[in-house]
Amino acid sequence: MRRIHITCVSPRVGSTLLFEVLKTCYGLEFSSGHEESLVGRPSRPVGTYLTKYPLDSLRIEPSIHVDPNLYVVYLIRDPRDIICSRHGKDNDTYWVGLKYWNLFLPVCRRLRKHERFVPLKYEKFVEHPNAVQDVLERALPLGERKHHFGDYHNHAEVSDDAEDALGDVRPISAESVGRWEDHRPRVAGQIELHGDITEDLLALGYEQTRGWTSELAGTDPFLEGSHYEEFANEKEISSLRAGRYREAAKRVAENVIGKRILRQSCESAA
Repeated sequence: MRRIHITCVSPRVGSTLLFEVLKTCYGLEFSSGHEESLVGRPSRPVGTYLTKYPLDSLRIEPSIHVDPNLYVVYLIRDPRDIICSRHGKDNDTYWVGLKYWNLFLPVCRRLRKHERFVPLKYEKFVEHPNAVQDVLERALPLGERKHHFGDYHNHAEVSDDAEDALGDVRPISAESVGRWEDHRPRVAGQIELHGDITEDLLALGYEQTRGWTSELAGTDPFLEGSHYEEFANEKEISSLRAGRYREAAKRVAENVIGKRILRQSCESAA
C-alpha cells in the first residue's frame, strides 16, 4: 500500500483544501475521513491511501526514512497569514499562534531534500493550482487524473468537518494571501509573545529585506490568546512525538511481511 500523507508547518495552512482537491481530482482508491494520523491504517488492503493530519510533523521523520511507500506532502504558508486565520468552529478567535510554526519548521528544513518529501507553498497552490497539479503528479503516485485542480469546486463533495474548515466549497483562490496586513496588531502581538520571524520569512522568500517590520511601527500589539493553547509544554510536545519510532518499526515489519498490519480507521471511498 502506498500512502500519501499531508501534513504542514501549522494548522490553518491549507491541508483540508489540498486533501479535498486530491480526493476529488484523482481516482485514489481510498482516503481517510476528515483527519487520520500517520499511525492509522485502512480497514482493508488498498492500493493508495490518502490521509492528512496537520499535527503530524514531529512523527514523520523516522517513517519516511524507512518506508519507500510513504510520500509526505508538507504545506508551508506565510506565518503571518497563518496566525491571522480563523476557523468555522470558532470565528471569534484567531485559531493558532506561532507555537507550531516554531516547533515544526525545523522538520521541513531537515527533510526538504528527501525524494519522497514534497514541500508545497500554500501561496503557489492557490495562485497556480493547475501548474501545482502538474508538479504533484510527477512527485506522487496519484494515478489517473479525473479533473483539473482549477475545476475541483465543480465536482467536490466534502464532509461537514471539511466544510467548517474551508468555509464552503468554492473555486481555489488566492484571496487570503497577504491578509495579515489587515491584522497588524495580531502579528505584532505574536512576535512579542513568540519572537521575531524575520529570518524565516527571508529564508522562505516571503520577504526580501529585514525592513518589513517597519510596517508594524506604532501598532499596539494584540496579546489575547488563540483557540489553541498559546505555548507548548513538555507534555504536549511528548504527545506530538508519541509513537514515532514504534510507527517506523511497524512499517519496517510491514514491508518485510509484504502487507500492512491493518486496523479500523475512518476511511471513505474515493
